[in-house]
Amino acid sequence: MKSLSLEEFSQASDRFDRLVMQSPDVDLFCSSSSWVLPAAEALMPGRDPWIWEGPEGFVAMMRGMHPDGWHYLEPLESMWGLASPLISPEPAVLVAAFTQLARRYEADWELLLIGGVVQGSVAYDSLIKSMGSRYRLRLGRATQRHCASLEGGLEGFLSRRSRKFRANLRRDQRTAAQAGVVFEQADGPELDPAALYERILRVERQSWKGMRGVGIDQGQMRDFYAQMVRQLLPIGALRVLFARLGDQDVSYILGGVLGDTFRGLQFSYVHQHRDLALGNLSQVAMIERLAGEGVVYYDLGSDIEYKARWGEGGMRTVTLVVYR
Repeated sequence: MKSLSLEEFSQASDRFDRLVMQSPDVDLFCSSSSWVLPAAEALMPGRDPWIWEGPEGFVAMMRGMHPDGWHYLEPLESMWGLASPLISPEPAVLVAAFTQLARRYEADWELLLIGGVVQGSVAYDSLIKSMGSRYRLRLGRATQRHCASLEGGLEGFLSRRSRKFRANLRRDQRTAAQAGVVFEQADGPELDPAALYERILRVERQSWKGMRGVGIDQGQMRDFYAQMVRQLLPIGALRVLFARLGDQDVSYILGGVLGDTFRGLQFSYVHQHRDLALGNLSQVAMIERLAGEGVVYYDLGSDIEYKARWGEGGMRTVTLVVYR
């Protein structure tokens, strides 16, 4: 396998993403270049690339040093443990090549973190077999996603929600319509990414998250989502809706489409208008739009309590921890 720099990996992103779409049992969007490159550059700096490409597939990892002086390898994105670093349509073949690399370059690491692995999958079983004979293994954290089916469009989605959910939604839609709320699409590839992102941030600053200093208008998260907007917008993969009240943006919802799945990224609303249920209404407006485009699934992302009401199960992955 050939070693790649981060720049070379970025240049190979089309090849990488094509293989992501063919890889079984991985979180497709969060293993794609649109997620892992912004994460590596904006969220998790200070590491060196440990990226390999060969006929077996890609190994997309980074090498870092712990403050105590020992080295580790981990996926480009390991903040949430969503991305799989092993990308191949034939996971067992790639795991064999990856195991050889890990053994050949044992001087590079004392600890190896392999995130985004589905227990019981071919990749998981192959890793246990090939690495367990030489190294000590344990299971790290598990990460659950929630995913909603959009089969049957908006009406189909709503038919799978509770009666209370539907009644509350109808009430909120009436209230918002009477107040004059309308939704606007704003993600044409001809738009300027920086201007669009600044429009998003103006809403974020007025949200409860922004006012508490925990929004995406702050620090590394600001850069992370800015890079994703820059990557997704020109290729037509970005989806953004704004709710407007008069001439003011009062909410946004942001996400990306990969294959038949929409991955929700962020939404926020102006705190002053919290009585209008703009968060829920923005998601419903997006679902209606996506279903009209033929999108099949809405990936709501990592486990938060409210998402269970919107989803119908979803992927669960673990991080495999390998000690040299």
